[in-house]
Amino acid sequence: MQSMTLPPRAALCLEAAVALVILAGFVIFAMIGEVNGRLPDEQRISYLWGYPRKFLKIREEYKRLCPHGHLAKIVTVLEVLAAAAMVDVVLLIGRAT
Repeated sequence: MQSMTLPPRAALCLEAAVALVILAGFVIFAMIGEVNGRLPDEQRISYLWGYPRKFLKIREEYKRLCPHGHLAKIVTVLEVLAAAAMVDVVLLIGRAT
């Protein structure tokens, strides 16, 4: 089995993408906290597990309950930056092979 090392720039972009996704997760937790603070107990959103429909619900509820909040925009920016970093990783690996 042949081992492969990442080019330094690809490794840096991969690390940046992972850090951005983790940061986006923390911002999503903050969004859940703000939403849960304004919802009755039986309608609160769990912090555990994550799936696309749940993230859509979190965004919808956040925009409805916190119309002047900026966390949804911050998450979007972090996700776009992480995706761009991953595209860069793929392109750099493609050039290296």
